[in-house]
Amino acid sequence: MPTKLLNTESLISADLRSEPYRWARITESFRSPEIADELRRTFPTDGFGRKQRRLGESSVSGGHYLNGRGLVTRETAEVHRPETLSSAWAQLAEDLLSDDYRDAMSRLTGIELTGTLLEAIVFRQPEGGYLDPHPDNPAKPVSQVFYFNEEDWSIDWGGWLRILRSDDIEDYTDELAPACNSSTVLVRSDDSWHGYHPVRGARERLSLQIFFCRPDMKFATEYGPDWTKPPRITRPLRLGEND
Repeated sequence: MPTKLLNTESLISADLRSEPYRWARITESFRSPEIADELRRTFPTDGFGRKQRRLGESSVSGGHYLNGRGLVTRETAEVHRPETLSSAWAQLAEDLLSDDYRDAMSRLTGIELTGTLLEAIVFRQPEGGYLDPHPDNPAKPVSQVFYFNEEDWSIDWGGWLRILRSDDIEDYTDELAPACNSSTVLVRSDDSWHGYHPVRGARERLSLQIFFCRPDMKFATEYGPDWTKPPRITRPLRLGEND
């Protein structure tokens, strides 16, 4: 099934860098600027919930403060609450589940993704939202993050993704604005450190995270698609205001 909104040609032809690990920046993630703008204007608003974890509570991740909601559920490949989505976002969810998108990601990264599961999570990061340096779960070979903020997003507002050489947030090679129509692909390794400083100011950081994972992958904390409900916990998670 060909994608209608996603620019798979741009994805396949992207420059997959090798330093400090394998990653790519895509500047035309959708088939037109008008499509990207429509997705930005109709960005989901329903069903968001906050999850927070302190640094050191997971063996594979740093601390985080995330305000998200599921879009595609990993276990079932179902779109979460499609009745709350605009027509553009409903179509985007279909595109993400297509063989065309999976094949494009495989062609870019050289990783066979047949048999992996896909999960999609939408984030509206408010002031204070952050992501500490982490290399991702070993069972998550490839991820892509799409951004939906306007082009004038200042570096002073935080939330710029940093491609890191180590677990030090200041040890970075590249710093990427969350600009609409752009996206970042990360190929997971033991050295694929990345993260971003807390969001500052009145605007929310808008993004969509896609990851492919092995069917046996276990998170330290399993959130599920409905972030307004308690997570499916496999180890303690702190949710206090000042955690």
